[in-house]
Amino acid sequence: MSAGRKRDPIWCRYDELPNKKVKCKECNKSFSSIADRMRADSTVHDRQANVDEEQPVDSTPVQVTQSQMEPFVIKTAQEKADQLDILVGKFFYANNIPFSAAESNTYKEMMANLRPGYRAPNSKSIGNPILEKVFSETTEAASKTLAGKRVTLCMDGWSNINNDPIAAASIQYGDKVYVVDSVDTSGLAHTGENLANLCDQLIEKAQETFGVVITAVVTDKAGNMIRMRKLVSAGRDIVQYGCSAHQLNLLAKDLGPTRVTNSIVEIAKFFRNTHLPKSWLKDKMLKSRQCLVLHGGVVH
Repeated sequence: MSAGRKRDPIWCRYDELPNKKVKCKECNKSFSSIADRMRADSTVHDRQANVDEEQPVDSTPVQVTQSQMEPFVIKTAQEKADQLDILVGKFFYANNIPFSAAESNTYKEMMANLRPGYRAPNSKSIGNPILEKVFSETTEAASKTLAGKRVTLCMDGWSNINNDPIAAASIQYGDKVYVVDSVDTSGLAHTGENLANLCDQLIEKAQETFGVVITAVVTDKAGNMIRMRKLVSAGRDIVQYGCSAHQLNLLAKDLGPTRVTNSIVEIAKFFRNTHLPKSWLKDKMLKSRQCLVLHGGVVH
């Protein structure tokens, strides 16, 4: 720059850098030392300074109200949450899923993604209040269907996995079966008289719960059950008879040749306990089903 020419005041706002570049003292940006480019940058800073002077920053904390947050929050009304709880409970009960599965992280993650605003029930809720609600709801629906209907009471006994003696009763109407109750009969001698008293209690409960009329009682062909049926039907308009399937099973045992029966059992055990033959048999059965489907057959 010549000694006689006055230096532009704009230079006082920039630091000179090598290679004909400058750096702004306010924003630290670097660019070519062209006067027009420097003036444009300075103008931007001057305008921003004027805005800051005219509109001072408000340091008061911003208060966010609930109504302002609502568009960003997914909420589930209590009524809807109760409906979802019932559906989750029914899923667990219908598929025999252990209630402890509700404590798994996978279950919680799945439910959180399906509906973020819904808190899924835990194992205690599924096993207590929700179970009670579903039971009451199911019983009420069954009562409406069965009220005044003439039905058959079926009763049987067995031991559970803990070897506890259990007696259970159900009622059958058409092709539908409804459970009445299951009773732990530990400490009760399974005589015909004791079983008859238990059956009377189950008949009374079925009538009170579902409003049905018991017209028949079916049990197996055990001696104590036969005695029970005679006592229960005495003086009542109730038909009593033994289970046909159980009777046929006993008949097959009496009439079937022991040698043939034993051979069948051995063959069944062989395929059940030997891996390769079991796999071959399974493959043959699958191909047989496919052939029947192709030819319009029905496989049960």
